[in-house]
Amino acid sequence: MEPTPPVIKSCTTYLQNASALLLGSGVRYALVGVLNTAVGYAVFYLCLRLGMGHLVSLALSYAVGVVHSFLWNRLWTFKAQGAVARQVPRFVVVTGLTFALNAAMLQGLVHVGMRPDLGQLMCLVVTTVVGYFGHRLWSFR
Repeated sequence: MEPTPPVIKSCTTYLQNASALLLGSGVRYALVGVLNTAVGYAVFYLCLRLGMGHLVSLALSYAVGVVHSFLWNRLWTFKAQGAVARQVPRFVVVTGLTFALNAAMLQGLVHVGMRPDLGQLMCLVVTTVVGYFGHRLWSFR
């Protein structure tokens, strides 16, 4: 049996380490995301029931979610050690971009006749994935 070339060993080790890291932070991000989504969606739904428009409701739900999400993701999900003063603006940028994506998608879905509450559930799938990679690769790096 021939020995495994060093490049193959290096690639295998890298993939194993990346997989373990992604599964660890990915699972924690998902758990924080579930809680944050529940909190955010509750705010969104409550605002709708109080007669606010869907975009105002979305903005308020994001405002509550930003604080909740930053704290849990910084301290638990990514266990970030860096300067908070550097991480907060990055977190806000990623969150702002996901908000813009969410608002555009939600507006489009409402425009074609979908109920805002159901449209937002669809948007959450996309923005969760975009947010994870944005925060993992930039906000808390």
